[in-house]
Amino acid sequence: MDEGWDALHRDRIAKRTKQDRGSHGYDNALPSMRAVFVASGPSFRQGLVIDGFDNVDVYPLLAHLLQVPAAPNDGNPETLKQTLR
Repeated sequence: MDEGWDALHRDRIAKRTKQDRGSHGYDNALPSMRAVFVASGPSFRQGLVIDGFDNVDVYPLLAHLLQVPAAPNDGNPETLKQTLR
């Protein structure tokens, strides 16, 4: 199928796990779906290049920087700690 399209039978969707049940028509594994993450400021290490990570891992980082408790979420708070001073 062309990029941006997805066709599944209702029974197949029901068998999916929570992690892969949602679908907005785009495969997040496609190179065209990649994002760029740039962070700058006194809390971040300079000149650091890191491996790719899941977008949900940004939320725990922001909660940490804002010094607010993070609501329950699927992000891993350890993933982006390497970016901090």
